[in-house]
Amino acid sequence: MERRAKRSVTPRSSSPQAREAEALERRRGRLLIGGAIVASMIMLVVWFPASALLHQRSAIAAAAQQVSHLRSEDAQLAQQSNQLTTPGAIAQLAQSQYQLVEPGQRLVQVLPATAKPTTTASGEAPYPGDPGYAKVMAPSAVALLPGESTNTVKSMGAPGETLLHRVLSTLEFWKR
Repeated sequence: MERRAKRSVTPRSSSPQAREAEALERRRGRLLIGGAIVASMIMLVVWFPASALLHQRSAIAAAAQQVSHLRSEDAQLAQQSNQLTTPGAIAQLAQSQYQLVEPGQRLVQVLPATAKPTTTASGEAPYPGDPGYAKVMAPSAVALLPGESTNTVKSMGAPGETLLHRVLSTLEFWKR
């Protein structure tokens, strides 16, 4: 009864047309809210599985491509394994890829010929200072090279010089 009392407190329209219009508005509001709820549920049900399905399809396609690549590699390796069953094929592979030879054999590698560089207009080699283009010296001309002469002998030192002084003077090249 209390509920009826509370409902009766709200004022009702007295005309039947006003009541019908009010009922029509309530139905429209309920229909609009219900439609929004149904539309959002449909979007949730369709969107989440659809995005997961798209991700799974792309992952499956990538995995299938990787599997096909691995199968082709496996077929190539099986073919190479079948080819290497004879000792001649194994020896050829060992020689060509790893430069191995059988006992008693020699491996000779012929290098391509290098072109001798031409001289410039001034008559100099293209790489100045290259010892390969220097003229051959006679053995007697070694003494004419810059630096210390090879035929001089250093004295052992003064009579009052200690061993430490002689060692330090011997290690003078460190100072240079």
